[in-house]
Amino acid sequence: METTFRGIFLMGLLVSLCSSSFSQNNKQINEKYVLIIDVQEDYTRGVFDTNSTTELIRTINSVIENSNPDKIIYIKQVHRVLTLSFKGTTVDTLPISSLDSRLKIVGNHVFYKSESDAFLSDELVEFLSFNKVKEIIIVGLMAEKCVSKTAMGAKKQGYRVLIIPEAIIGETKKKKSKAINKLEKKGVLIMPLNELLKFI
Repeated sequence: METTFRGIFLMGLLVSLCSSSFSQNNKQINEKYVLIIDVQEDYTRGVFDTNSTTELIRTINSVIENSNPDKIIYIKQVHRVLTLSFKGTTVDTLPISSLDSRLKIVGNHVFYKSESDAFLSDELVEFLSFNKVKEIIIVGLMAEKCVSKTAMGAKKQGYRVLIIPEAIIGETKKKKSKAINKLEKKGVLIMPLNELLKFI
């Protein structure tokens, strides 16, 4: 009887420890904020082949569905032009392209950038600081441009940065691979989506 009781107690303790470990892993994933970079109609329609962007958006939507909706951030590129006239010089903002209609929209965290590095946006930096964010996942386009610049901007600010290869796109597969390798050497974590989802 005592042996049986001890066995049940040990089994209960083991289950409790495993549940605690799973809960901690789940919490760690849910604590990460997801930055979705430049998934806008002007970039996803006609610039890349339809199959590539369809697969990219499907993967990004999977990341969104498996994340805390309050921690999803959409970053939109804003283009500004310098206009010279007899009245002087002005900087005008061009109409901002909409997010791709296939992209899952949750929450209302939308920030704008006029440079490749989203961390040059004071509003984004203030928002992340206010929410005491430590880790971010970056998805979107393009691998060798805005994704890389934003990842390095985040590293410079002290964030732990994670990239999901299937959830970013590059001008070519070769350029994307080169950008990923460069980011990895600079301390950015590269995690395939199936590895990330194991924790959820």
